Amino acid sequence: MKQNGFTLIELLVVVAIIGILAAVGVVAYNGYTSAAKKAVVKSNWKTTVKYLGNEFAKCEIDNSERILGNPGVKCNEITLNNNWACAAITLTYTYKLSNPLDTAPQSWYGSTYSKKSNCVVIRNNSKGVGAGDGEQDGEVTIVLCPRNPYCSGNSGSFKVMWWWDNKTMQDFSIVNPNL
Repeated sequence: MKQNGFTLIELLVVVAIIGILAAVGVVAYNGYTSAAKKAVVKSNWKTTVKYLGNEFAKCEIDNSERILGNPGVKCNEITLNNNWACAAITLTYTYKLSNPLDTAPQSWYGSTYSKKSNCVVIRNNSKGVGAGDGEQDGEVTIVLCPRNPYCSGNSGSFKVMWWWDNKTMQDFSIVNPNL
């Protein structure tokens, strides 16, 4: 009597092969997603450097211009009272530069953020750009130099850094406002 079908051994071999392929696929997928998240943070850093450069260029053209948000900061008041923090607030919430490692919805989503009256925004994403001491993986940080331990020279310039791999600074750029 001839039977049509597969033996138990043949089925077990097929299941084992599928299991091995799935395991390899999951490991590769995790590597791809981690690399993509790191690329997002690096892109946020580049965007932040370009944004600051563009905003400071407006001040070179017209010193009465307001920059770094809405209604913004007067060019000659950027370094006063931490007004430059408006750059981080505007980049994070207006331009939606968020931390790819912090994607869980927060209770404050949709609420108005007005820590500084010259850059009021609606918060709908995680903080991707911070002002001052940050050092959080997946975040870009802006500090006004000199500020220990980040920069000892370059007084009046801004250091823009990005963090990854257990709070390790990956790269930085010094942006001079030329005011």
